[in-house]
Amino acid sequence: MLDDSDFDDDLESADQEADVDDADNSQEPDVDLLAAGKETFYPDVDRDLEANGYDVYPEDQLTQGTGQNQYVKPGDGIAVKDGNAVILEKKAPVEVAPNVLPSGAALKNDYLQDTRAAVAARVHAGEVGVEVGKHEVFLAQAEYNAYNVHDGICGTKDGRDFSHDNIQVGYSVPGFETRHVDQALQNRGIVDFNKVSGERGTWTYVYDLPSVRPS
Repeated sequence: MLDDSDFDDDLESADQEADVDDADNSQEPDVDLLAAGKETFYPDVDRDLEANGYDVYPEDQLTQGTGQNQYVKPGDGIAVKDGNAVILEKKAPVEVAPNVLPSGAALKNDYLQDTRAAVAARVHAGEVGVEVGKHEVFLAQAEYNAYNVHDGICGTKDGRDFSHDNIQVGYSVPGFETRHVDQALQNRGIVDFNKVSGERGTWTYVYDLPSVRPS
C-alpha cells in the first residue's frame, strides 16, 4: 500500500490551481449552499429521487452486517424502481466542496486505502486534478457499498429481499460537482450511466455494478 503523506503539498497546490471556469456547472455555488450538510442534503436527495418514481429506504431503515461484517453498512440509503435497487452514496456540499482526497475513517478497508493511494500518486504526477480524484475515491466507496447489498451482507430492517433486484450504484452530489463526477466516471471506465436530478438541486448518478468486485 502506498504512503501518500508526501503528496499533501501537491494536493494543496492542485486545489489552488484547479480550473473552475469551464463546463455547464462552472458558476461557483454561494456560501449558504457550500455550508449545506447531511441533515439538509441527504433528505433532499431522497425527495428528488421519490419525485422521479423511486421508493427510498433512508439510512435509518438499513441494517449493518453481522459477525465479522458488523461494521459494514449498505451506504446512505436504497432507492428502488422498476426492479432496480440503487445503493446510495451521498455527498453533501460541505463534504465535497473542499478539494482534498478523503482520508481517515472514510477509508475503512485496504481496497479503499489502495484506491486513494493510487489516485494520490496520479495527482502528484499531474495526471488528474484533485477536484476529480476525490470523486474517484468516493465512487470506489459507492461501489463497495453496493456489493455489500449484492452479497447479502446488509439490507433493510423490514427484511426487504433484494435478491431478485438488479443492484446498481447510486452516487449523489450537488449540481456544482457534476462536471467533475463526469470526468471521474470516465477515468474509472464507466460510460453507461443515468443522471437523476430534481428541483432541490441534487444529482444522482446511477449505473450497474462493475464486473470486477472491490475486495
